[in-house]
Amino acid sequence: MGFLKRLFGGGSDDAGGSGSAGGPSDDAEWRQSTEATFEAHADKHRVSAWLRLYDPAFETTREQLRILSLENRLMLALDEAGAGEHDTNSLERGYMGVRLVGEDADAIVEVILPLLGEAPEGSYLAVRRGPAGTGEDRIEVGLGADAADEADEADETDGADGADEADEADEADEA
Repeated sequence: MGFLKRLFGGGSDDAGGSGSAGGPSDDAEWRQSTEATFEAHADKHRVSAWLRLYDPAFETTREQLRILSLENRLMLALDEAGAGEHDTNSLERGYMGVRLVGEDADAIVEVILPLLGEAPEGSYLAVRRGPAGTGEDRIEVGLGADAADEADEADETDGADGADEADEADEADEA
């Protein structure tokens, strides 16, 4: 398991630096190489798929196989469609981030969205439609996405109903 933690940025098992696996001696080297990757694609659109992990420590074989298999399917679909390419991935606070880049973020979303229907509840896409520095939009995906969409629609509807009720109350006060 120590290899996967070093590979995905979860630190190293030994506190004393680079082990026989040849990993970086500290997180600074890894972070510097990660930043260089982001700079290489700074002018492209980016879609980050944040997949909620059932096992936040990412230590179970079943979780690893599930997530890495999904990542492979995303990369294959993106490559076959010619919509973009895989940039990098990372483990952060109970999520596996898979970053994809290309000329059109909406084209990337169109390709990968159907593959994310069974992603764990709480998973989402962060979509940047422009170069680095451009804001991102959040799109809920996976098992909880329908419930999140329904809640958003209910909030919009409740807001409209509440305004109508307030208008009616004002009219009654005036009468």
